[in-house]
Amino acid sequence: MRDFDDVAANLEGVKKNGAIEHTDPTQRVADLRSAGLIETPDGAPVLSSLGAAVLERWRVAGVANQDKLDETARTVIVYGTAREMGAEPYVTFLAYWAELRAAFDPAALINGWDNLFSLNYLDFRINGFAPGDAFRDEGIRVADIVYDLDAFAEEQGASERVRKGARQVRSGIAGKVPRGRARATCCLAMELLLRRPEERNALVARFGVPRRPHDWSKFSADQAENLLKIVAGFDDFPAVTGAAAGAASAKPDEVSNEPGAQVENYDFSTALQPVPKRAKSKSGTGSSGPKKVDYNRRQERNSEVGQLGEAFAFAYEKWRLAEFPELAAKIVHASLDDDTLGYDIMSFETDGRVRYVEVKATEGPLATRFFISANEIACAEQHTDQFLILRVGNVRNKPVCCEIRDLKAELDLKPTVFECAFKPIDELPCNKR
Repeated sequence: MRDFDDVAANLEGVKKNGAIEHTDPTQRVADLRSAGLIETPDGAPVLSSLGAAVLERWRVAGVANQDKLDETARTVIVYGTAREMGAEPYVTFLAYWAELRAAFDPAALINGWDNLFSLNYLDFRINGFAPGDAFRDEGIRVADIVYDLDAFAEEQGASERVRKGARQVRSGIAGKVPRGRARATCCLAMELLLRRPEERNALVARFGVPRRPHDWSKFSADQAENLLKIVAGFDDFPAVTGAAAGAASAKPDEVSNEPGAQVENYDFSTALQPVPKRAKSKSGTGSSGPKKVDYNRRQERNSEVGQLGEAFAFAYEKWRLAEFPELAAKIVHASLDDDTLGYDIMSFETDGRVRYVEVKATEGPLATRFFISANEIACAEQHTDQFLILRVGNVRNKPVCCEIRDLKAELDLKPTVFECAFKPIDELPCNKR
């Protein structure tokens, strides 16, 4: 839903007697359900676990009202609570915002609603073209995507059908900035949750209640104090470090983000998640045309994410075997010495069997697609009952993971790269009789 300024009364009604007072109750039920705040198991609305927790926290914070001046506080509580509970779609939104803020000055994005609107159209698909495909499927940072969308398609060497789609997308977003205030409030709330505590005061002082792009009504002293108190209540989650939290002038390649720093004193008991399932793709919505990729830049970024993921995985394996110290002491981070083995960490099951762990990390959610090499697949086939992929998601913030043991059953494997070698001289066409 766009905002939460009149939701408290709806949740109160659902909690009391399952009733929603609204000019369009059917639409409001649909909105609240899509926001994850209610469920309708038997047709009648009931509070979801997220909705019940959010309502209680709104009450405690004194923002369970329709005062638009408290909208940022309400939004912080929704996103902070959802992050604690691992509730979608908020976890995905936070991961996406973390990616955007690593590439752009987050304050500038919040201040300019037109930028936010353009970014929203990365996944707007017309005639098989969506610029977000390159960002999502090929690992390109948002900062690398050209927002002159038809020029972007042209640079890809895309087909005329794709270029036509790009022109239509560009035309569709030209001059439109709808729902800007709600979007700006949402991003301000996420930014407060991801900022270090010492950096929040300046953010609250700069912004406030959005009126129009680049124009904000400042929070009162009481509002600012209450908002900062609410945000501080979610500080069990580690703050984003480096360029993702720094000033606009910071450059990603100047950032020091030591592998392992994000797992100190980490509660691994909540890290393991089920293997995600993706919705069945609709026909005709796949990626179209070649994509322009800066492979050097992508490799640098993937290398850093990989190091963070392996540091997390190594610490996770140590934690998992904490009650078996003789096994934990023998865990080996094998890829530090040899990255051609087909696995990254040699660990153990609790019964002493060897466990070969290949780590696949991402800054986004677990369900983000990833790549696996032929060497890794060969290792999996050689060690059928001992090999697993430890998929690590949200690696820069509060990492989560899942164990993938049956690659063919749990993954949709598609060949994307072919190794090429020159044919022997006697097989060349010019030497055949």
